[in-house]
Parts: sequence; structure tokens; C-alpha cells
Amino acid sequence: MLLSKIMNKIPQNYVVSSAGWDIPIDHIDPYGAAVNGVACALNSFGASTLISTTVMVSKESEHKRNDFTNSHFFASHDIFRDLGCKKTSKALEDFCNAS
Repeated sequence: MLLSKIMNKIPQNYVVSSAGWDIPIDHIDPYGAAVNGVACALNSFGASTLISTTVMVSKESEHKRNDFTNSHFFASHDIFRDLGCKKTSKALEDFCNAS
């Protein structure tokens, strides 16, 4: 029990992917990795950053093996909301709801 609590606090090696880009991120949980990965993508690619309606987070070792069975998927609008990008978040959410 104690070991599992400690392991949850140790950063894991993740790969965050969306719309053709992959960014390695170290974080203690997949959602935090997703938020940081999108922020890094925006920093790296600027206004030309492509984003899909979902962001995928995989452990780096599984990503290298193209094993996505344990991957996590998060709504892009939630991530943009948590980054403080309210208008982008709303536009993505409206797009998802219209589909």
C-alpha cells in the first residue's frame, strides 16, 4: 500500500500526442502530462499548433512499442480550460457537441 502511494508521486515518462505531434513529458499522472504536453506543443509550434478533439497520453515504453491499450484519452477542451484558454476551450467543446 505504501509503495503504491510512493510510486504515484514519482514522475513517469509519458508521450503526449495529438494531431500529428508527439512530445515526451515527465509527470506524476497522465492528465497532468496531457496539460503540460499541450502547453509544450503551443510553446514549440506557436500559432501553427494543430490540435484534435482528444489528446492521447501513453507511457513512453508502450508508445515505442505502438502499444496503446493502456493509453489515456482526454478532451482537448478540458485541457485548454485548465490552461486558462477559455475561448479556445469553448470553441472545441461546441465543435464536439455539434458533431
